[in-house]
Amino acid sequence: MTDAFLGDPLWARPVLSYTLASFASDGFQQQVARILSRIAEIAGGPDHLHLPPLPTLHASLYGIAPVRSNFDKEAYWQAHGTRALAELVEFCAGQRAFALRLRRLRATPTAVIAVAEPEEAVWALRRRMAEALPPPPGGAVRYDLIHVTLARYAQPEKLPADFAMRIAACTIDLSFPIETIVVMRETVYPSLAYDTVAAQSLMTAEFVS
Repeated sequence: MTDAFLGDPLWARPVLSYTLASFASDGFQQQVARILSRIAEIAGGPDHLHLPPLPTLHASLYGIAPVRSNFDKEAYWQAHGTRALAELVEFCAGQRAFALRLRRLRATPTAVIAVAEPEEAVWALRRRMAEALPPPPGGAVRYDLIHVTLARYAQPEKLPADFAMRIAACTIDLSFPIETIVVMRETVYPSLAYDTVAAQSLMTAEFVS
């Protein structure tokens, strides 16, 4: 038993956020299914985790109106959404499709994530949006990495004491293709229900896998 991990109070609850994201390909979902089985085994059973439906797996690229901030997100989107969309269109018009390289698992206090190697295209998009849009009330999201969330904790008190160490010892080698970026209007966390406000393809579907 450990108190190092926390359950997520937002799981499956109504929320509102606007996020730039890219959803996982079928091939990525198939690879991750095997990894999720291993994560559940290390956790002591799948009931100890919140495991997302595979089609909801995504990489969050930029939080326009972040889920964990408390302000009128609809009003913010109405005021700044047109600029955000224009910036996204211009970015995608000059950016080739690429792939995130995921080689490490990490157990954070609230989730198991697959950490991506540094990818300049993502950081360029984040810088562009942060410069173009005024920070929302409470401040913009501060990013220190690129990742895909694979699981959250349903019963954190039942996770083994060596959970984080065993998760970190897992070997993964995943490619997450980024060919389309969507503006996701999330209404049930985490992306269990959402609307696609816009979808923009990158300049070419070719990338190095």
